[in-house]
Amino acid sequence: MPLKAGARRMLGVLAAFHPRPVSRRQLGVLSRMTAGGGTFDRYLSTLRSAGLVRDLPDKRLELTDAGAAKIEGTKQEPPEGEELVALYRNRLKAGARRMVDVLVERRGRWTSRDHLAKLAGLSRGGTFDRYLSSMRSLDLVEERGGELQISEDLWWRAGR
Repeated sequence: MPLKAGARRMLGVLAAFHPRPVSRRQLGVLSRMTAGGGTFDRYLSTLRSAGLVRDLPDKRLELTDAGAAKIEGTKQEPPEGEELVALYRNRLKAGARRMVDVLVERRGRWTSRDHLAKLAGLSRGGTFDRYLSSMRSLDLVEERGGELQISEDLWWRAGR
């Protein structure tokens, strides 16, 4: 049975990142679906049942050899850097987008939460923390010792 368009998009995303696994959220964003939504879950179940995708112990997903063979010849380069950030920005509220923009501009430099809030024109508090949580759930930020930076994984082809 042929795959539906959404399942093919999901397979294409996994193929583009192969052999790197991706999180469910990353797969959802890059496939233009809501991870955990009914359609997303049905398509993912179809791909798993067909042996095209497998779950890893860390809850990320990867393409199987059968999945790679199924998509062979249609593999595209995955987006990275600012192109990838732009896809994620569409999933964020305006304040979180400003925070991401600040961190992209300061790429490679760690920034305190207070300084990030100031540069993004936000006050520190519940809303800031919710924005930061939404950014974390999309793997957009790295945290070290209370400081933040945009995730270098977004520029994975360029290396660290």
